[in-house]
Amino acid sequence: MASLLVKILCVVCMYGFGPLNSNFVHGATDSSLAWDIRIRETLNKLQTRPCWGRSRGSQCDDSMIVGMDTRKMRLFIAQGQKKSSLRVVLPDRRQRRLTSRSHRNDSYDAVFVLDPYPDTNFGHVVFIFLVDFDVNQTVCRNMNGVPVNTGREECIRRAEKVHCKNRIAHRQVKCEINFIPLVYSVNDGKRKQLLHCHGSLSTRQFARCGKRDDQNELSPPCSGNSAHRCSIGNRPKSQDFCFHTTCDHAVLVSGGWNPDTNHPRYRQNLHQMWKLLRSEMHYKPEKIVTFFGQGQKSELNDRQRDNSFFARNPTGVKEYIKKLCGSRNCADSITLYLTGPSTSDGALLFQDNGDGITDDSELYTPKQLLEDVKNCTATRLFIVADYSYSGAMINRITSRMRRHPDQFKNLVATSSGSWDEYSWKSEFTDAFVRHNKEGRRTKCVADVFEEIKQEFHTKGALSTPLKTPRDGGRSNTTYTTLSGRRCNETRLTAKFSRPCQLIPIDKLLQKPAPNGNN
Repeated sequence: MASLLVKILCVVCMYGFGPLNSNFVHGATDSSLAWDIRIRETLNKLQTRPCWGRSRGSQCDDSMIVGMDTRKMRLFIAQGQKKSSLRVVLPDRRQRRLTSRSHRNDSYDAVFVLDPYPDTNFGHVVFIFLVDFDVNQTVCRNMNGVPVNTGREECIRRAEKVHCKNRIAHRQVKCEINFIPLVYSVNDGKRKQLLHCHGSLSTRQFARCGKRDDQNELSPPCSGNSAHRCSIGNRPKSQDFCFHTTCDHAVLVSGGWNPDTNHPRYRQNLHQMWKLLRSEMHYKPEKIVTFFGQGQKSELNDRQRDNSFFARNPTGVKEYIKKLCGSRNCADSITLYLTGPSTSDGALLFQDNGDGITDDSELYTPKQLLEDVKNCTATRLFIVADYSYSGAMINRITSRMRRHPDQFKNLVATSSGSWDEYSWKSEFTDAFVRHNKEGRRTKCVADVFEEIKQEFHTKGALSTPLKTPRDGGRSNTTYTTLSGRRCNETRLTAKFSRPCQLIPIDKLLQKPAPNGNN
């Protein structure tokens, strides 16, 4: 009898308690509790070795890691389904592997991303961590990973730009991983993004996820509310030659990459700049063209929508800017405003084609911009750039000005920060608009810039606005308003200024410059 009882208990242990234990382990590994464990161990590692979470060769800011508050960081999580691991793709087209030691064909069981600066505009540094299941501690440590036990042995490794060669101080920013990656199932040919933001776990709070652009907003249908024009030929019109009047023109551009990098603030920036140019600088609405790579027309000013165009790629933007700058007698002042997600070399990003990797057709680089505006026929050209790493554009313009002063003699450019600094929310655009509107008298572009620079310094802002050091040395472009008028006029006097003027006959009879942009 006793032996029979023992056998019954053994059967209960095998078929009764076994599944309970199995359910517990499954719950731990796939639940919020398991993620708590993974992230806690990762943060502990970063506290003791702050640079462990950074790519080799990149700058290491201990203050960002030590004493970090997860409530100010944004968390993204992805976990593969049974028998389906994950692939991770960075926008950097030169990057293939994410770890120095390959493991399991560069696929992973789970991935999470910590964004330490959710208030900045992409690109900016992020930490990507790769999780492999069923890896023992010895193997994990040999791979420079963190062993974790969530009910099974796991290994967490950092993602890095392998073989990054930019170790010189002024190039180290290129060794950073500065975008949310595309994470998809190895079995998914469509590469659906599985990485999603989480505001909290079981025992830990993170920064709010905020509003995320929906995918259908990135590829708007042909509708009345959409900025997308169904006809390829439906682009803003520009003239090659103007016979009667020359006017002030503006081109407002916002790029777009994917739902994780886009933000409604980019459309708000376009809206603000349009209002400034229309209300304070008195540009004609039909002379302000808006391009944007994400969102809906309803987010723009009512009158702005009539002259707005969806920019899936920069081709239409480039063509319009180049043609406007090459037109004869058409443009007095041109204001070019740029915002949106950007790469570490200062290039604006436009819509991803779905592969998660940037290619030339999705980038508007500082080099391309300079080619489009060189020898611009406008009396004055203002470029205002509010995006991360926008100082790279200023550096390139300054270099070209020194070598070819005649090509950029009427150009003045300002940026929200240096080549290695991020753009924070809409701080620069807000300040630019506000300082242009403040006071009873109009302000020079140079004075507005100095006021913004002083304001940022006083409040301890994390970026330093830049300006081209000179406007070719041939004109006083910085000592006018954006409309080309004298500074220090009363607002009432400026209000009656004309955005278009008759072209003098002698100017009409002038021959075009041989090195023009035509």
